[in-house]
Amino acid sequence: MFAAARPARGGFWVAATRGAGVVGYVGLELSALGGEADVVNLAVDPAARRRGVGRALLDKAVAVCRARGVPLLWLRVRASNRGARRFYRRCGFHTVGRFRGYYERPPETAILMAVGTRAPASARRRAGRPLSTSASRRTRP
Repeated sequence: MFAAARPARGGFWVAATRGAGVVGYVGLELSALGGEADVVNLAVDPAARRRGVGRALLDKAVAVCRARGVPLLWLRVRASNRGARRFYRRCGFHTVGRFRGYYERPPETAILMAVGTRAPASARRRAGRPLSTSASRRTRP
């Protein structure tokens, strides 16, 4: 799943594993100015959803931002993706704006959501079985 993603953006990626397989990943684009970061992609294998994987990945993303002194984490989500929007709200994100026509194929509005990274990750503690997350820096040619 992760190898097939071939992301165009994101300088920092975290993969979640269970056993020998990758069950999810999150990619962050850290601002060159250091004041914010952007979640460029979050994906969880459908068979691993609703088991704390996505929450663990977002917790790790917040921890990475906190360790680097980045106080604000943003993301965009399709307006029609109500399940994802509900999930992000449960993880502490709040809606801060809309981008009409942001998505193509099909054309759709993006909902812009943000969370401050100064609150401890334990406030958003995940449930479920233990999960391993590994971080890597993406190198560009």
